Amino acid sequence: MTDNRFSDLWFSDSNDVVYIRPCWSLVLFFEGPLAEHAEGVLDFYREGIDWIGEHLRYHQTGTMKKPRRLKIKTNAEKQDLLFINEKSPHIFKLFLESDSSATTAPGYGLVVYYNGIKTVGALRLFLPAEETASNEAIYAERARQAAARLRFSSGFAGFGLSRAEEADISCEYRPDIYFVSRRYRGVNVGELLQGMYAIPNGIRGVNWLTFVGQRWLEPIGGIAGLAH
Repeated sequence: MTDNRFSDLWFSDSNDVVYIRPCWSLVLFFEGPLAEHAEGVLDFYREGIDWIGEHLRYHQTGTMKKPRRLKIKTNAEKQDLLFINEKSPHIFKLFLESDSSATTAPGYGLVVYYNGIKTVGALRLFLPAEETASNEAIYAERARQAAARLRFSSGFAGFGLSRAEEADISCEYRPDIYFVSRRYRGVNVGELLQGMYAIPNGIRGVNWLTFVGQRWLEPIGGIAGLAH
């Protein structure tokens, strides 16, 4: 850890593997068959590639044990990595990262994950926390654009943590996550899959940006009810 600013917070183990670093992330959850959300998921993905695609150099799918370096370089080629149809597998996973999460916590990432058995999915885009320090309005608008065509159940955007998810690290990092959660209130320290499986029960909570889908708005009277 370098100092008390959240954007400068990072943790590494005895082998100098950086396994936690701060990030700004946008997370959206959706429910129902993947094919019914294909347009919104693809639009989120394309917006993400347009936003941070130049930084993404590794990818991992559900059939890979570890991330692999991309053989393609252009954003147009990366757009074609994601396609959705009726034959998409029950467990659908595509992770794009700036760095291999088997060796370090990546700075940039784009995630599409869907569980067809539970019919829930999650989308995540993240980038270094320091990039958002003085551009809040820009990032709020880009988050709105990314979510515009997705029939999301709920979601949020704000500061969070990037982790070396696939790394063999020489320490137990849960105490560090607990430290962050107590020192920097409001930072999202939860794991994506845990949040995804909980979404049928309600929204995760309120963050810097909070996305509330129609299924949660209707019982309280829509936008007008939310205002009260």
